[in-house]
Amino acid sequence: LPSKSVFRTVQDIYREKAVADAVDDREGNERQTVPQFVYDYMLTKYGLATLAEKNLVVLIRSLNRYAGEGSARVRLFTRFCGISKTEAHLPLDCASAVLAFL
Repeated sequence: LPSKSVFRTVQDIYREKAVADAVDDREGNERQTVPQFVYDYMLTKYGLATLAEKNLVVLIRSLNRYAGEGSARVRLFTRFCGISKTEAHLPLDCASAVLAFL
């Protein structure tokens, strides 16, 4: 994927995750982890599991590519998703703190 598409997708996921977290908090539900949310986001966006998973693989490859090229924004997102090849996974509470500032 082109970098603009990846950055736009990451921003959209962050925005949608913040909304979903607010709903979960209001309704007393447990928040989804970032990987769980990203999978559900892709299912909603593409409708069919096979199509969502195919596009998720493309997104993951693109995320790892741009993270390796030095994009701090993408590197942080890969850590929230647990797919960083060079850095440790960041837990949900760290993602929640970042989302609170967006």
